[in-house]
Amino acid sequence: MDSFLSDLKKQFIGPFPGERAQLSMSPEIRDYMNNLKKKTLVKKAGVAIIIFQKEGVLYTVFIKRPKYDGPHSAQISFPGGKLDYVDNNLIQTAIRETQEEVGIKADDLLFISSLSPLYIPISNILVQPVVFFLPYQPVYCISTREVDHVIEIDFKTLFDDNSVKEKTLQIGEVNFNTPYYDVYDNHIWGATAMVVAELKEIMKGFNLDRPNFYSVRNDR
Repeated sequence: MDSFLSDLKKQFIGPFPGERAQLSMSPEIRDYMNNLKKKTLVKKAGVAIIIFQKEGVLYTVFIKRPKYDGPHSAQISFPGGKLDYVDNNLIQTAIRETQEEVGIKADDLLFISSLSPLYIPISNILVQPVVFFLPYQPVYCISTREVDHVIEIDFKTLFDDNSVKEKTLQIGEVNFNTPYYDVYDNHIWGATAMVVAELKEIMKGFNLDRPNFYSVRNDR
């Protein structure tokens, strides 16, 4: 596993593609929302991109938000949330929120790298994506207030160019087109898709199939 982690960390040596990659999965409405929102008192948030292995294949964890009266109702995202006064930085935010939302212990998340931050105009939040490695297959204990259910997706399927599609959505009275990732009938769009686009480019060429280097652990 040590050699794997070393190889993985080498993949995340910058510079990163940043906005160029992110905008490849940007909804058409993004510029419209940017013009409406004033970037004053921008809130900050951290989200966790968790890499783990299952049956020799690398996976990551998404969550589907419950339906609620808000801009991200029922959307698919990475675990994470807003910066809290107890957090020294947004890495800690991502770790804390992950433990609160899906029950993965903070001490078990091994930091790999922070990616390029991304501003979300509809909620006036600047999101910091953070990549972690989890040295076992996760067993979840979800917060039903914040999470409807967990979705595990392998990177090979997520990064497949055939997963990228386009659809029309509506916010208020505005119709707009957006690219999205269609994986097992899960539609990943918006800020999460933009983060995935950068991650996909960074991990291009990385061997996503590895011999099993750990066994399943259910003692967490």
